[in-house]
Amino acid sequence: MISAIVAVTPIIVIFIGLVGFRKGGTTMGILGWLLCCFLAISYFKTPVDITLGASVYGILKSLGITLIVSFSILQIIFMDKTGALKRIISEIKRYDFEKPELIMLLNIGFGSFLVGIGATPVSMLPPVMMGLGFSPFLSVALPCLGYNPLTSFALLGIPITLPADYIANSIYNNPATAEQIAYDLGMKISIYLPFISTGFAFGMLYLVGKWSMMKKGASYALISGLVLAFTTMIFAKYTGPMIPGIFGGLAVVIALVIYKKYRTGKIERRELKSEMPLWRALFPWITLVIFSLMVSLAVFNHIGPYKLLTTPFVVHVMANRSVDLQILSKAYFWVLVSTLISIPVLKPTKEQLKDITKTWIIRGYKPMIAAAIFFAIAFVMDWSGSSIVNGKITVDTGRNMNYVIGDALSKTGPFYALLAPLLGLFGAVVAGSETPSNVMFARIQYIASTKLLGEKNYLQIMAAHSTAGGIASGITPAKIVNAAAVVNKIGIEGEVIKKTLLLCVLLTILTGIITMFLV
Repeated sequence: MISAIVAVTPIIVIFIGLVGFRKGGTTMGILGWLLCCFLAISYFKTPVDITLGASVYGILKSLGITLIVSFSILQIIFMDKTGALKRIISEIKRYDFEKPELIMLLNIGFGSFLVGIGATPVSMLPPVMMGLGFSPFLSVALPCLGYNPLTSFALLGIPITLPADYIANSIYNNPATAEQIAYDLGMKISIYLPFISTGFAFGMLYLVGKWSMMKKGASYALISGLVLAFTTMIFAKYTGPMIPGIFGGLAVVIALVIYKKYRTGKIERRELKSEMPLWRALFPWITLVIFSLMVSLAVFNHIGPYKLLTTPFVVHVMANRSVDLQILSKAYFWVLVSTLISIPVLKPTKEQLKDITKTWIIRGYKPMIAAAIFFAIAFVMDWSGSSIVNGKITVDTGRNMNYVIGDALSKTGPFYALLAPLLGLFGAVVAGSETPSNVMFARIQYIASTKLLGEKNYLQIMAAHSTAGGIASGITPAKIVNAAAVVNKIGIEGEVIKKTLLLCVLLTILTGIITMFLV
């Protein structure tokens, strides 16, 4: 138990710094990484070269996040300086949406759709929310919360299909079962959705206006949460885990529009005079959505330009560990492309281009460092207690930070099913997203769940782990830093985490309670 407490100390220190002392994510990330390295070397007896190698590996792995943060900031600055963002916000203001309806429509509906195709709502929605009059806190917090229930179905289901492949190959030693495991995981995750999606909807309303806003927006929250949940469940059953997120988000948008027309009898649209057509203002996002969908379909279905998109770009780190960057298949590349090809459409002046570049350089580097550092921490923990044997990095589970945390949970006996999702929450906060958490902790959950509950319940435990990993997006520093950066509010991360932490922990506990009834 002492080892487990030592292992989580860096994360506790980071949270205390962010929430208690209101330090920035970059500052606390660096301090947390230094502490994590110190503990890995001194307490868990990890060689210095492996600790540093793990840090480099994590930073390289983080490029998918760090560069999308950077290029998303560039795109938002570009759209702001050219007037495109102002035009989009003006268009939304033309409609007489009530505040709770707008919150659900943008963050749960549109946010779930965006994350389903592989786009990034935490980069795209905060400036829109700010433009609509929401406070900086709400403009950052709400986009980080809205898509959380469907995080497992993000990027055409990669948080499910990638761990399923790992489980089939590395745990079950039966690659042929990967597709069935992915299907089963998707179905088991969807069981939690009616509770989690509705919980998030009401939780978001509470953040905006406490009980009065919850009462005012109850119908919108119920419609959004339940439509999202049951649409996703239906698509997960009949299509597998790849497209439920896309159609779940679209269904929420459609349901809210229908409800508004039913309730008011009409949808008013005010007159607006603008020199910029809406399609031109939306051009960077339209192209990004098209690129994201095309790339995701090609990569995950091995069709079209699959070989070109997955051209390897391998960087060797140490021993048997390398990172394949696969630049052309990553979302950050297409964010940059969608921005560059929009230049002839939005026609910025030379002065505007200089201003865009200068502003990007000033705003961009801190959130990139923060995101990279949190990935470094994740892999220092993952490689801790390792040594190089016959050219391979081999883990001593007794000296591995992740394993001792998992072992401590496995000793909770009959309460394991209740507490297992906490590992998913913890893993996603540390690793920056649900997918690496699912892979990193899959074996630990397998060992503990088969020991305490039997192998037949392992996938249900992994479903709970995945669900909690999605819930964690609301308190994951790397994602909050991204959202804060695009509206130039770096430093607000601690306030966001402080006010969303209780909601995320309560929904994780609810996930555990549901799991106890399922296993």
